[in-house]
Amino acid sequence: MSTVIVNLAEASDYKREAYGITHKGEHVYHVTGAGLHSRSHPHRVVVWDNTGRRNFYPDRWNECSGKPGPGAWLDPNGKGTDSEVTVILDAESIVITNNGTNTGTPASGQVYAPRPHLAIGDIVIMVYPDGTPSAPYVVEARPLRDPELVPLKLP
Repeated sequence: MSTVIVNLAEASDYKREAYGITHKGEHVYHVTGAGLHSRSHPHRVVVWDNTGRRNFYPDRWNECSGKPGPGAWLDPNGKGTDSEVTVILDAESIVITNNGTNTGTPASGQVYAPRPHLAIGDIVIMVYPDGTPSAPYVVEARPLRDPELVPLKLP
């Protein structure tokens, strides 16, 4: 287990308004470990604002996510949560541009971090564009879904 610093950039106005994505990592990572979905794709840290999605019907069945469950808001997966933000490692498609460049180049928009590997169990501290660090998060695998960053619980 190691600690990784991830610099965040502001998301576009479109992503903020349409999806509730507030920030995204400046770089992509190779994520490794057991139980990992989409392991061959580059992953980017994405911060979602849950407060725009109220959980009005926690017991109502949904075809995509089942019952949301308790919580004031819905997370990006349609589950109930009391957390104002959800942080995931979003698997991005592999990019091939029209000038022959590929994932990992500036033209693709997917430049790998100087330390390009994140592993399940690593601790991640995000640094927002204004220099403010986040609380520590830990990388957790979710079967058949992208990995999630969950707040580190200290004993």
